[in-house]
Amino acid sequence: MDRVPRSLTKYLTSNTAGLLLVIILYALFSGLVLNSLYPFHLATESLLVLTILGIAWQIPLWLSYILGFINLLLLWLIVKKVFGYRVALFCSLTYATSPWISYLVVGDSLTTWLLTIWLIIFYGLFCLSHSFWKIIFLIAGCIMLIFSSVLMWPALCVLLVTLYIKKNSSFLTIQNFHLLTAVSLLTFMALLLTNYSMVKHSLGSQLLIIQNISIVNTVNLLRGEDNQAGIGKLGFILDNKYAYGALYFSSRLLENINPVNYFVSSTNFIRQSNTPPILFGWIIPLILGIGVWQKVWKMTRWSVVFVLCLLTPSLVSSDGFSINKIGFVSPLLFVTCGVGLERLLSLNKYRIWFALIIIAILIQLVFVANDVTLRENVRLDYLRFAQISEN
Repeated sequence: MDRVPRSLTKYLTSNTAGLLLVIILYALFSGLVLNSLYPFHLATESLLVLTILGIAWQIPLWLSYILGFINLLLLWLIVKKVFGYRVALFCSLTYATSPWISYLVVGDSLTTWLLTIWLIIFYGLFCLSHSFWKIIFLIAGCIMLIFSSVLMWPALCVLLVTLYIKKNSSFLTIQNFHLLTAVSLLTFMALLLTNYSMVKHSLGSQLLIIQNISIVNTVNLLRGEDNQAGIGKLGFILDNKYAYGALYFSSRLLENINPVNYFVSSTNFIRQSNTPPILFGWIIPLILGIGVWQKVWKMTRWSVVFVLCLLTPSLVSSDGFSINKIGFVSPLLFVTCGVGLERLLSLNKYRIWFALIIIAILIQLVFVANDVTLRENVRLDYLRFAQISEN
């Protein structure tokens, strides 16, 4: 009796039939979103290098759609190499059933392109053993990050610092680290020399969260009250934009790591939408996955570094929290869900819960697909009408 399931497991593992099933599921769901919302464009900026050169071009839908499949394949390969087949399968399933990914792809979002770059970098780090190809992938990824958005520059700095700490390890040799740093600096200098004023404007408008107008107004109000109370000099020292900027930064961090923002429809892609970024059924595997991370300190220590690396653009952005601009954080959540679900499956007495979670996810997927098909285009038409009325 055991030969059938063992043979089936061996077949799925060796022939990656599980990956094909996930690809088909992703194609069906993303195609459904495309059919319901097209033409739908998220408010997104173009590539930085094109803006500097004065070229008006955005990523077309066909390329964004292809990038969605490439990201799925890269995510599968990376997770399978690091965690094994089952985690890769569950992680890819989370990707395929995530409205977050499909909306970003259909909306021609720059975030889909940035996610591809980060996955290329992580593929080079974790999956390539040959030093030559590893540094090629890393150099290509870093150059594309620098050319794509100024929001990626702080994240790239965090990545370089991490690689420096891990020098002379399986990640990167010290010689290749120096080469990677030198190429990144030369690329950055080339952008500055091409159009310094445009780069400076992009930095000032997108990165300087310390110039947030609400922080400045709060500081001015408090200093005025301090002057009225006769403690103006003390208030000038204590009430400053740097202190309140730190508080603002801390609140942004809490907002970014709050699971509610990723599993409920209050953080929607377009106004009036009821579609959650990630199906709520995945929250239990996410909690279990976080528990697994905590038990493996060595793995957790470096996973925290990569979490900070991918969260950095959202933390330093002058805009508020936007689910449309941090899609490259999604693999961290998907991997954690995959780890948690695999852990649940490995515990024999909890396998009934594994089955119930899978059923709950599929049921919610059907309801979300029905809502997108019947109502999302109506909500989008309402949004367009509201924008026309405002203008």
